Amino acid sequence: MNRKKFYNIDEQLLNKIISVAYGDSGFIEKIKIYSLAKKDVEVAEILNEYMSTANAVHELEKNVCPESLLEKVQKITGVKEKKSFGSDLFSILVSRPIITVGATAVIVLMLVKSLVFTTPYYDGYSEAEVIKADREVRASFALIGKVFNKTRTTIKDEVLTTRVGKPLNEGINFVNNLFIEEK
Repeated sequence: MNRKKFYNIDEQLLNKIISVAYGDSGFIEKIKIYSLAKKDVEVAEILNEYMSTANAVHELEKNVCPESLLEKVQKITGVKEKKSFGSDLFSILVSRPIITVGATAVIVLMLVKSLVFTTPYYDGYSEAEVIKADREVRASFALIGKVFNKTRTTIKDEVLTTRVGKPLNEGINFVNNLFIEEK
């Protein structure tokens, strides 16, 4: 008896199908989806539909946006397209926090290395000096922890919500209003 498997096309499978159709998936994922499409008609139909859409999207030229809409945006905002090193550097630091963390780690490691390897080694510390140094280190780490917590709170509450989220929402609303007015 030949049983047919019924695949429940959930969101995860649909995302994989879309990824294969647009050419964003890996080789193994493509093989899995194509073999699944051979077995299941519904998956094959969805894959073909998304592949035709992907082909249409890839055939679009870069500047399909009407020139009148671009002029309207420039007239309303007063902003003309320009590039600068400062804005590029700022976008790298803001959009890729791992770079900022990496640069900070390198600076801290350089400071630690310079402090550790430039101070002469002395073995005659008294117990009181060790206890005092331990207290100072603990106080330093507590201060650093407070600074990091305050910075995290400031970034989360002030920077992301007011300086990033609000302008982003305004920009999205602005673009939506432009396209609503175009129709």
